[in-house]
Amino acid sequence: MTPRSFALAAGQVDLSGRKTAILLVDGQPAYTYRGDGHSPAEVRCFDACAADWQPAVTKGPALELSGLDSARVTSTVRADGYLQLTYDGRPLYFPKRPRPVRSDDEWAVARI
Repeated sequence: MTPRSFALAAGQVDLSGRKTAILLVDGQPAYTYRGDGHSPAEVRCFDACAADWQPAVTKGPALELSGLDSARVTSTVRADGYLQLTYDGRPLYFPKRPRPVRSDDEWAVARI
């Protein structure tokens, strides 16, 4: 895992037949993890989980924001010491492999 800078932007996709405003990280839909009922602000994706879902880890606050309220984009310190970007307090991830944009019992596309 290599910390880096990210470009975050507002985007729009069709979810369940409705246009939905979502958060894009470097042009890809961002996701939050909600699979085990933990606090949404708690970082829970490590090891095997992080092999499929890239945590948005950063070196610091240097971000490029487009169409977003900067007060809603912050970071949290992970147990491994990295800073992970959050949106409304929820840690952000993006899939390492292309997959359809969707929300399910484990992963939710980050809505804005």
